[in-house]
Amino acid sequence: MINIQELARYMSSKENFSYVNASANDEIKRQRIDELKAKFLSGNFSGVANFSNSGYCEDNGNESGIYDDCSTFAEYSAKAKEVSSFARIKSIVANNNVAASVRAYALQRNETVKKNKAKKAERDAQKRDKFVSHPSWY
Repeated sequence: MINIQELARYMSSKENFSYVNASANDEIKRQRIDELKAKFLSGNFSGVANFSNSGYCEDNGNESGIYDDCSTFAEYSAKAKEVSSFARIKSIVANNNVAASVRAYALQRNETVKKNKAKKAERDAQKRDKFVSHPSWY
């Protein structure tokens, strides 16, 4: 049995509504409505969401066209996992590069602090020995 409310919600979604209204004449519009109704009645996601050549890929976040050859949800899902995994790898590499540069900065800073402490200790020792190689105001 057809759930009219679900069908109405499906047909009035932005991409389906735009897809039907973008038709040139009433005959093509009727064909598109029948096509979308058949996809809705098939009940599986791969029938409902045809990712290839659907006519409204711009709403699916497919600017680069990486999902163009996906005709089923399984293919789309595998491709999406690949894309998200690659993005995660890039994120990890970027974080590690930042961590490495922060580590290098911290090591350099520690060396500078050690040198400054050594210079201060040397000056303090010279002051104790009453040997001042620079003016007191320095």
